Amino acid sequence: MNFPSKPITWVVGFANDAADLVTRVVAASVAWQVGQPAVVENRLGGNALRAADHVARAAPDGYTLFSSEQGALVLNESAFAPVANMARAPLVLVAHPALQATDFASFTAASRRASARLRFASPGASLAHHIALQALKARTGLDIVDVPYAGVMACMQALLAGEVHVGVFTSHIVLGHIASGRLTPIACFSERRLPELPGVASLAELGYAGMDIAPSLGVVVPRRTPLHIIMKLSAEVRRAVHDPRVGAKLRRLRLEPIGDTPERFAAFLQRQAQIWRPFLTVRRELGVAAMKS
Repeated sequence: MNFPSKPITWVVGFANDAADLVTRVVAASVAWQVGQPAVVENRLGGNALRAADHVARAAPDGYTLFSSEQGALVLNESAFAPVANMARAPLVLVAHPALQATDFASFTAASRRASARLRFASPGASLAHHIALQALKARTGLDIVDVPYAGVMACMQALLAGEVHVGVFTSHIVLGHIASGRLTPIACFSERRLPELPGVASLAELGYAGMDIAPSLGVVVPRRTPLHIIMKLSAEVRRAVHDPRVGAKLRRLRLEPIGDTPERFAAFLQRQAQIWRPFLTVRRELGVAAMKS
């Protein structure tokens, strides 16, 4: 039987954000390529951990896909088989102007002279935004307290309102606020400066190598999915990501298209696990289909 011979369900743990949009753009291209519908299903809750649990329990037949960044995949690493990495989004450390920090040096100085601990808006312990700040705290010894909020946009609202001092966001979300002066860029979690923020230093050039931490949206299927189906899905996802029209849409969102093989994606996740695990404080029972099977 040719695969696919019926509609594909493509699960994503968020709605109305970059992960959702990327999934829909790529799914539409894949559906056109294979001649079958690809229905995007938003399963919200637990920063994609509930979606991960749902997909991990699905039949391993290639008809249920899961789009996720690294956190939910590292927490459920034995539940899934990698298909392809689609795109990544660079992260930027930004501060409220009231902190009077204009670069990383003045930011660290401000954090040490503050009469009270600086506050960081955390969108959830399984997200790259949270992991990036925890890794930075571990490398620098900065004393910053995490304040949890329900998602990235709630963090942005809190930072703009001055409820917290700092936040970590993808570049496409903060560029407008930086241009208007409502937020101040401090540093980029990257090896090199970002083209859209040429005046903002990368953490690597500031002496913190290995801090290239960014949400990367990949596609997985339940483990035990036959290899020939994984390879077929991966080829179609890669073809979609490398389509110039799809790539243009991703770049307009300040995303970097990837489109790699299952082997490369698996190696990437193994490297990421080494960075993420020390800072993943999410209770494993929030997404434990992998541990129960």
